[in-house]
Amino acid sequence: MSEACQVFTAITLQRKVRAWDELSNAEFSFFRDLLAEHGVAAISGNPKMCAVEEEAKHDLGTRKHTDFWLKIRGEWTPLTLEVRHPGVFILHEQIPDPGP
Repeated sequence: MSEACQVFTAITLQRKVRAWDELSNAEFSFFRDLLAEHGVAAISGNPKMCAVEEEAKHDLGTRKHTDFWLKIRGEWTPLTLEVRHPGVFILHEQIPDPGP
């Protein structure tokens, strides 16, 4: 990817990340940098750090959001990456499906 992407973190996720220890914060920061540099490929092309759960697409086939698991210090955290515009992402915690 030639241009850097913009990655925004939702407030609720920011609070959670601030509560993590310094090394976990460094790993999360590294992941955000990967997203900014490589876009969605930072998730789909990174199986040691990310596991894709679901991808939703708009009617025209463009990606709407990706639910995935991010490994931070050996623990998996469920996250969602929303694509607002090409190269503009919102990263937040997954909202659990309430079920039937």
